[in-house]
Amino acid sequence: MQEIRAVLKASPFLGEGHRKVKARLVAKGIRAGKNRVLRLMREHGLPAPVRRGRPRGDRSHGGRIRTERPDELWGRDASRFWTKAEGWCWFFAAVDHCTSEVVGWHAAKKGDRWAALEPVRQGVRAQMGGFGKAIALGLGLRQDWGSQYRARQLQAEIKWLGIRSTPAYVGEPECNGVAERFIRTLKEERIYLHHLETLEEARVMIGTFIERYNNGWLLQRHGVHDPGPCPREAQPTGGLMLQPSTCPENPVRYRPSLRLALQKSTFSSLRAAAAPLQCGLRHTIAATVRSAKNRGGRLRRNNAGMHREANSMPSRRISLLRCRCVG
Repeated sequence: MQEIRAVLKASPFLGEGHRKVKARLVAKGIRAGKNRVLRLMREHGLPAPVRRGRPRGDRSHGGRIRTERPDELWGRDASRFWTKAEGWCWFFAAVDHCTSEVVGWHAAKKGDRWAALEPVRQGVRAQMGGFGKAIALGLGLRQDWGSQYRARQLQAEIKWLGIRSTPAYVGEPECNGVAERFIRTLKEERIYLHHLETLEEARVMIGTFIERYNNGWLLQRHGVHDPGPCPREAQPTGGLMLQPSTCPENPVRYRPSLRLALQKSTFSSLRAAAAPLQCGLRHTIAATVRSAKNRGGRLRRNNAGMHREANSMPSRRISLLRCRCVG
């Protein structure tokens, strides 16, 4: 301890850590193990000062990020890989949190917001049977806080599709563990094992692996020894399911609400059944506005009141029919 105090006193810097103290002791001819130096410095209150971060939630994440049904929550993530011809390139993927299958992927030289959006577009077209406004109602999208995923254009398009955004907690990638795990698998199985010449070669290799992954990769929660039917086919179709959209370990981070999980067949039948009623409600709104205009001067002087009277109850009914709110 006398030598350690002498080293700290003679150092021209503030806050020397145990590794640097050990190196300076070796330079003076004193042999001491790194763990012993650390133990002695801790016992006498001499470790280097460390800036403590903000308190976080449960790092073990006692809650579940996996879902019970397909197309209820997708996770997406990005990674870079090296090619000899094009240099650094980007890979984006969207993975289902129930079946762990890759619903969409994209490899490009430039990793901007449009490249990050391409896997979602592929997944919506493949799993929802089309591409249009509010076609993916009930689907959540998990991502980190990268600049591509927080872009205004990307957020606007997923909102137009009816997808709700559920970003991971800042500094806690475990929330996006399904997509993170697939990226690790892809690197271990393909990217780390090959010297890629061009981006096109990488696309062919990644596409072949993803096809094999979706059809033959065994998961423990799906039965490693006996995979049985495809997890997506084994799930029940149709029906409504309400569950909380807040993490039980961090209830303050997000406002508690309910989310409506709709399967494709259920939503299609609901939309077809509600179409005549929505048409009737539109006629009701138009008739209410016409009658309000016919009443003349009193409503012209209180134009805001006319809009409140004309749009109060019918608009709420339409929003309920479109499944934009529950409860």
